[in-house]
Amino acid sequence: MRIPGFFKPHIRIWNSVSLSTLSVIGNGEFDGSICCLSFSKADGGSYLCAIDETSDHNISIWDWQKSDRGTKVTETKCSVDTVVCAEWHPLERNQIVSCGKGHVSFWSLDNGGMLYKRMGVFESRDKPRYVTCVAFNQNGDVLTGDSNGNIIVWARAMLGHTEEVWGLAAHPTLPQFATAGHDRLLQMWDSLSHTVVWSKDIGEQAQSIAFSPDGNIIVVGCVSGKWLAIDSETRELYTHHSDGSEPIQVVQFSPDGTLLALGSRDNYIYIYQVNEDATKYSRVGRCMGHSSYITHLDWSADGQCLRSNSGDYELLYWNPGVCRQIPQSSTLRNVDWATHTCVISFETIGIWPEGADGTDVNNCTRSGDGKLLATGDDFGKVKLFSHPACQPKVVY
Repeated sequence: MRIPGFFKPHIRIWNSVSLSTLSVIGNGEFDGSICCLSFSKADGGSYLCAIDETSDHNISIWDWQKSDRGTKVTETKCSVDTVVCAEWHPLERNQIVSCGKGHVSFWSLDNGGMLYKRMGVFESRDKPRYVTCVAFNQNGDVLTGDSNGNIIVWARAMLGHTEEVWGLAAHPTLPQFATAGHDRLLQMWDSLSHTVVWSKDIGEQAQSIAFSPDGNIIVVGCVSGKWLAIDSETRELYTHHSDGSEPIQVVQFSPDGTLLALGSRDNYIYIYQVNEDATKYSRVGRCMGHSSYITHLDWSADGQCLRSNSGDYELLYWNPGVCRQIPQSSTLRNVDWATHTCVISFETIGIWPEGADGTDVNNCTRSGDGKLLATGDDFGKVKLFSHPACQPKVVY
């Protein structure tokens, strides 16, 4: 909107009773006039959403009560098509719905001020020329009206990943878990409320993730061969390294958190020394001996041994302190392993069905009490075995 005396588009907020000006925000920051405004509802109107009429119809979020001119929290592109409406969700304080020419968009504002968008899909319905208005029912479902004369009810949805998810790790002490994938998003989830705690665009396609033993750090292995160490609460990037140019397939901290192992698609396992607060990493070396890419890694409970599987079904053992292979594998049969993710080992002989080709079982994990072993396979089945499963064809 343009107000006499001001040369550029801005937003003016008024007291609805006295008609006095409370705040003038965005003066000099908008390149086009403002077409949509909405105060947040679930928190009493602390934030203001604005969409302008530039070619990208930028959407911006303002903490309008912070300073005389307000503070912009974030801004991103909304749509190249006309936008006619934007509304905050009345129950979800971080959710916004916008609509316009041929579209309805569902936005999520994370705790760090980043906006993420999901597009509504009309499926079997004829896509309307315009979605003209938005409302909400008492359950929090979104209702839209459109140029076809339809009112559509959109069930409440969670903003997740938009491409393949390759990394999944449970927090060691909290009811939370982290996911990462090829959409370049790292997301922390609350497993009790089933909501996103935060999201971060890491700028790289992610292939694997792991928490440090205390849960303070998340290490993300990327498709490019780069890996990142990120604070699990603040999302601060502490450091990044590159090991080769192939995807980092698997990452694992030693039980005491002093060493980090990264298995790559280039057939190597890279070992790093970790400083006390897990913010700095010094490369010890690389374990060479596999003839195919690394698929799984496990540390011994004392952190003195490492075992690994590869794409050609090898099981090898390592001394991680010197990055040397331990050839006498029979001497390690009774080692106590901190984790059990290797699908090929002495303890997993019985999980393989007759005629399996070595790729049928994709992953496994041991229960916290060490009594059960769960597997996931190519046939969409999750099987539960007694642990260890040392005998062939054990019952599951």
